[in-house]
Amino acid sequence: MARSTCIHLRKIARPGKNGKKRFEWHLRWHETTGRHRCEKIGNCSRMTRREAEKIRRNYQVQMDRGEVPRDAPKEMTITEFAEFHEKMIAGDRQPSTLYEYRLSAQYAADALGKSKKIQDITSIDVGRLKSKLKGSAATRAKHLSRLRAMFNHAKRWRLIHGDNPFANQPMPRFSPRKMRIFTPEEIRAMIDVAKTPWWKAFIAVAATSGLRREEILNLMWSDVDFETLTI
Repeated sequence: MARSTCIHLRKIARPGKNGKKRFEWHLRWHETTGRHRCEKIGNCSRMTRREAEKIRRNYQVQMDRGEVPRDAPKEMTITEFAEFHEKMIAGDRQPSTLYEYRLSAQYAADALGKSKKIQDITSIDVGRLKSKLKGSAATRAKHLSRLRAMFNHAKRWRLIHGDNPFANQPMPRFSPRKMRIFTPEEIRAMIDVAKTPWWKAFIAVAATSGLRREEILNLMWSDVDFETLTI
């Protein structure tokens, strides 16, 4: 494993208008290859040293945790980014959520081309993707929302520069379906016809706990309090 690196705050002069210099705050550190890497975080005229130092400390914590890459980002295709994205968030997401991210990324790769680099995707490409997505308006909106979240992560991890191409994109309009609430009699009828004890328990917990499907499927015996008869 590569050793941690120390991030330094630097005030760098740049040529400005009318021959006057302008000053910028930059972060500088060593990549794993030993090369220096430098990133601008703001202009000195708009950001105090204290504000810049706070950004440096936060960036140091994120890099030490592996939340942002130490080395300059390489160009990634949509499929490569989807694999990288899954590795980065796997510890904080349910398997079903990871699958949904993969599915949305696959739709994007099919629509924009498997060789398309995430750094090259523009709002025009997003418009092309929207015209090719199939399914209901609600389904298309979910895919676009997931892709927007993925590119927010890419921006936070410094994999892309500039704006998120999925940001500020109008979502497909749809009317939410009216929720169907089962009556107590219907719930008892479903439990009665369930063929296995597992299904009887699943239906009973779903009807009385308010838990989501994934939460019910991931319940452990340790989640059950037998003294208070609660989950």
